[in-house]
Amino acid sequence: MTSDPFHISFSFSRKPVPIPALLRPELRIALILLCLSRCWGERATRRHLQVLNWAVRTPEAQLAFRNVIGGNLRPDAAIVRFDPLLDRALQYAEGEKLILTSGDTVYLQPKGSVYLKKLKLENDCMSQEKAFLMVFTKKFTKDQLDSFIPSGVA
Repeated sequence: MTSDPFHISFSFSRKPVPIPALLRPELRIALILLCLSRCWGERATRRHLQVLNWAVRTPEAQLAFRNVIGGNLRPDAAIVRFDPLLDRALQYAEGEKLILTSGDTVYLQPKGSVYLKKLKLENDCMSQEKAFLMVFTKKFTKDQLDSFIPSGVA
């Protein structure tokens, strides 16, 4: 008699799966606050936040961003990738009263400023992102950020 090789008992059990850091809402919210702090009037449109979110994520994007802001590269040469998870993080941040959204504009709120001050005091937290954003001595203007995205997009 031969036994059936496919007749084996088995069971399924859930295993914890780590969430990559870039997908964690806490990191994304902190990044939104850092980006807002580097914009004039601590406010930005969703499109502007998408540009800054793209710029911070990879060394290649950081280099392209620096070159466009510095006038060494045409804005249309930098391909900005929109991140759908940024909108979810904006919703969470607004739910926590860290930001206020009015139409397409996002404003840093007092509670967000307090959170941001604590974040800036932590030297080992988001140090690469903070260093990249602080390279630029002046705050980003609307025109600088608009140059990355044609007016009919997003």
